[in-house]
Amino acid sequence: MPHWSPGTILGDLVFNVQHSLSFWSWRQGNTHLLESQVLILSAATLIIFVLAAWIILRISSLEEFRDRQVLWRISIAGFVLLVLSFPAYLLLELARSTWRTQFLSGIGAAIFSGAVITILASLIPWQRARPMCVILLAVPLVWMGGRAAIERGGPHRWVWQNHQRVMQVLLRGAPRIENGTLIVLTGVPKAADPFGDNYWFDMALRLAYPKTQVAGIYFYDDGTPGVSNNMQLQGDRWKWDGKHFEGLFRAAGFDQTLVLEFEAGGAARVLPAIPSFVCQGACPEQQAYDPQARIAGPTPSPEAVRRYGPL
Repeated sequence: MPHWSPGTILGDLVFNVQHSLSFWSWRQGNTHLLESQVLILSAATLIIFVLAAWIILRISSLEEFRDRQVLWRISIAGFVLLVLSFPAYLLLELARSTWRTQFLSGIGAAIFSGAVITILASLIPWQRARPMCVILLAVPLVWMGGRAAIERGGPHRWVWQNHQRVMQVLLRGAPRIENGTLIVLTGVPKAADPFGDNYWFDMALRLAYPKTQVAGIYFYDDGTPGVSNNMQLQGDRWKWDGKHFEGLFRAAGFDQTLVLEFEAGGAARVLPAIPSFVCQGACPEQQAYDPQARIAGPTPSPEAVRRYGPL
């Protein structure tokens, strides 16, 4: 393949190594956080680092500044470790996306950067000023690194909060369910889909109902199915479509179905009948549908509360 040519792979490697060390380029624009929040959290990170570094340097000896050969060996070892952390990622089509490609490189980059900072500080003639020099040289890296981590974590936390709110609403409506239940959640906001894919809704249900065989699909507030809904109605039974991910069970009857309607800020409403848009027409065998029989208890499991918070 063209993107697997030696020149391309080498170019991707150089790009990723450079990105790991170019801490001034780690900023991210859309964080879903207020600028004041980013600044306060970044400042707190920097203060903690400075205090911890000062304490460590005060109680440690200054021998590490005298043997530059050791420092150079450490820096070389860190750089080698940095380079060797990327080969697995270089096979990806989006090797330069920086999405999850910097996990392993952080160790080597930290060793290399720390060694280089110490080498520079060792050049200061006044020996007692060297610890302060180390801290001052590390401040820009820690500030930008801490800020980048907070900014990049912002969107993930925003997604989680939306996801959490919907699952809390669902758990208020159906705290516990019987084994083998297929949950159909309707009314999910399409403009702000908290799951993005039915796979994540199915995984969320497994966390909400531990030690229970459960599967689920969801529909948007306009009646259209969610992305990658994997269970389709065939007559009076739900069956796995064979295209998307496979859930904990491949088929379910109407008597195993529990349909809930999302209501923001409250409890999901248990629907007494299956809506026509779920069946894409008239739903057969509605008499087999008994939603209350699928609810096993009035309180969620302790595991669900720990995972999704107090309801």
